[in-house]
Amino acid sequence: MATSRPFAYNTGSTIEGTTQVGSLAVGTPVNGFSETKIIWWNGPDEGLGYVIANSVPNNTQPTPIKDVKASVGFFRTNGLSEQSFAALASKILNMDLRNGNDASYQLTINGFWNSWVMR
Repeated sequence: MATSRPFAYNTGSTIEGTTQVGSLAVGTPVNGFSETKIIWWNGPDEGLGYVIANSVPNNTQPTPIKDVKASVGFFRTNGLSEQSFAALASKILNMDLRNGNDASYQLTINGFWNSWVMR
């Protein structure tokens, strides 16, 4: 069964039922967030790889929907290895990150949400 969650670009206060990371509101656990007037985007399947989400303030992120742009972007590793997660985070942040915990911490303090579970 696919596991994903909703994301929205949010520069306001934290929305009930979500976690706020930088300018991203993340529905937790996978639903139940309050109704808003902002656009929500469903994230990629987290069972296929670790997901990293970022805000796109200018609403320029391409989507599969013709003529529709988004304010949330996603990256996903190929598989669920710590090495692939650290490598992707290193590429995104232009840093040398060697493990999942360091990668998750650096992503979070730089406003990126990620699906890594700290160990």
